[in-house]
Amino acid sequence: IARTAPQRGRKAIVSMSLAGDYFQAMNDAVKNLYSLGILVIVAASNGGLDACSQSPASSPYAITVGATKNGDGLYVSTSFGSCVTLLSPGQYILGADYTCNNCSIHLSGTS
Repeated sequence: IARTAPQRGRKAIVSMSLAGDYFQAMNDAVKNLYSLGILVIVAASNGGLDACSQSPASSPYAITVGATKNGDGLYVSTSFGSCVTLLSPGQYILGADYTCNNCSIHLSGTS
């Protein structure tokens, strides 16, 4: 994406549903994508920690999404803090289930 999107003059978005301890190389990768005009959206993580201690959630060049529970409070395991850009519903989300063509499942998280 980093090589082809700018060359083709197309807009691009990267969604990263991953998290770990603070890692400068990961945050640098997000910054590099941002500098190419690529919007990066990341999960705050499900660790229940300050998102500023996690990567890529701590990158100021990403939109970091935390989770809410039913009733609009913070979801119990979502990471939080000043590095979280916005909150999104993250509990009891209806999605497609791979077990059949018409099956659905309720899951939690922002990924």
